[in-house]
Amino acid sequence: MQASDIQQSFNMINDKYRNQFYFNALQNVKDKVVLDVGSGLGVLSSYALHHGAKFVYAVERGRKESIISNKILTQNFSKKNFKVINADFWSKNIFENFDHDIDVMVSETINYDILGEGILKTWRQIKNIAHQNFTAIPNQFKFNLLIFENPLDKFVWFRKRFELIHENLLHEGFANSLANVYEKSKSSQLLYEFPVSQCHHADKILHNVINLTFKSYNDDGIKFQCDVDKPSLIMLDGTLIAEDNQLHIHNQKNPTHWSNGLSMYLPEKGTYEISFEENATSNLVKWTNVSTASNMWPYNCTWTYKKIDGEYNR
Repeated sequence: MQASDIQQSFNMINDKYRNQFYFNALQNVKDKVVLDVGSGLGVLSSYALHHGAKFVYAVERGRKESIISNKILTQNFSKKNFKVINADFWSKNIFENFDHDIDVMVSETINYDILGEGILKTWRQIKNIAHQNFTAIPNQFKFNLLIFENPLDKFVWFRKRFELIHENLLHEGFANSLANVYEKSKSSQLLYEFPVSQCHHADKILHNVINLTFKSYNDDGIKFQCDVDKPSLIMLDGTLIAEDNQLHIHNQKNPTHWSNGLSMYLPEKGTYEISFEENATSNLVKWTNVSTASNMWPYNCTWTYKKIDGEYNR
């Protein structure tokens, strides 16, 4: 077990605002049985035990993380009050590991678009055993949509990522040839990481384009429509909610470890339908921590768009 195994989690573990949200949300778990899904190094499990949980199940797919969290929790709490389970929570037989009814599920399987690490799949799984008074933390997600008009003129960083800047290549022939190859091979659609530090440049904000709650979610498709008057970059701006506790993950003033938001480029004026798709095979939402993360927590998803008032379709 190496220090680097722990250090990979530092960016998330050191997130004060993320930690405060979950610490506060878990204050009412005294004498309840808590399930921590994707428990990692065990920080959320430790919050639950600190607040008096009767028992905590910490389910973690990663073997190294499970070993580390078991050691840390054992050093701080009675072994009779928790169990670390090195397993895939989405497996069919996962519930065979539980000797108690689950009262509360907490999970921070949250990506920079909130949904990209499979929290909806986790919701569907736990609904198989959730009793009437069961609580999920978070139990609600809200999305605003930030619209940035003419982003190629507004953001140098975006132009550099979106198109070849011929004068920067210093050789017109090479630039033209590369541009021709690119046009023939490029993906029909791309997702971009939008720096939260630039969110104040939004020209428009559409509030509550998506509002998901644990109780009402029933595997319906997730989609919404938006109108743009010009070529625009749109960014999903997310908030986690657990009863009275809220965490705006793309907050400039109180920055979280989700330093980027997920964005899409809508190339022309019109009305678009934006959809979230699971079991995608291309253009996947990427994790923001380490490149190997998807091997630990495989979940293929993407966001797509299509223009619904004209010929343009992606």
